[in-house]
Amino acid sequence: MFCDKNRGHIFALGDQSYQRLQTLGLKPGVSFFIQNVQFTKQKGFGTFNLAGYYPRKYRGKVEPSGWYLLTNLGSLKAAIKAFKCRSGIEASFTDCKTGGYNLESTYATGQRLIALILLVAFAFA
Repeated sequence: MFCDKNRGHIFALGDQSYQRLQTLGLKPGVSFFIQNVQFTKQKGFGTFNLAGYYPRKYRGKVEPSGWYLLTNLGSLKAAIKAFKCRSGIEASFTDCKTGGYNLESTYATGQRLIALILLVAFAFA
């Protein structure tokens, strides 16, 4: 995932000229899926699929920004599902490292590390 707030990311469709992601009009309640997007002017990179997703306002709350996802998956639904899984995994890694469990500071190896990871897995469940 990347956010286009300050960097001004650009993309091109086929032989068209490059344009900024902002021109796609991603706002709450809008989503799109564009295939075969060239995302960099550098040589040696192929094309990607570009998914844009911004959840609609729910119970008066709106997310601060939407998602632009570069993917090789074939649909918007698949890209969003994969990214949501990735978000959960990253949160779990943060918990294991610095978010409370501090597994790195235990310097555990072998059986002791396996036992600690098993305890963390039970805590997640």
